Amino acid sequence: MSAAQLETFTVTDSVRAAATTESVMEQLRRPDNRKRWQSEIVWMKGPDGLTVGDSVEGLADMLGFRVEGKGTTTDLGPDRYEEDVVVGVRMRMRFEIVPSGNGVVVRHTLQAPLPAGLAGKILSVFLKRRLRRMQAESLRELCRYAESGVRS
Repeated sequence: MSAAQLETFTVTDSVRAAATTESVMEQLRRPDNRKRWQSEIVWMKGPDGLTVGDSVEGLADMLGFRVEGKGTTTDLGPDRYEEDVVVGVRMRMRFEIVPSGNGVVVRHTLQAPLPAGLAGKILSVFLKRRLRRMQAESLRELCRYAESGVRS
């Protein structure tokens, strides 16, 4: 890998929820709900009922720093949601919802390019750990809110 190429970190996790595909999608498409299930978010605003091309902006706590963030919906279907996010680092987040028994399985994939250089490698150790923990916590909370039917 040359110095110009960045390593991409990918982590995928799934959670089973006693919820409907629609209730999960409702949470994903409502930026005002996100701070409930994403602990890093301080505030977020954007159009209600996000569609492809819609953008959101907000403020988040990342690795002890308050950072402004933006996200753009890049793919959307009845059972999937994908967004390109920049909040300190650039991330691609994809959610896929699959019916399963009396509920659904929500699969979340997060991809982020890692910082380069010696300092970047050191930062990447902390960043990977934080992104894994953030993903697991957010996915559990997303499913919890989808199960409860919380809308606003």
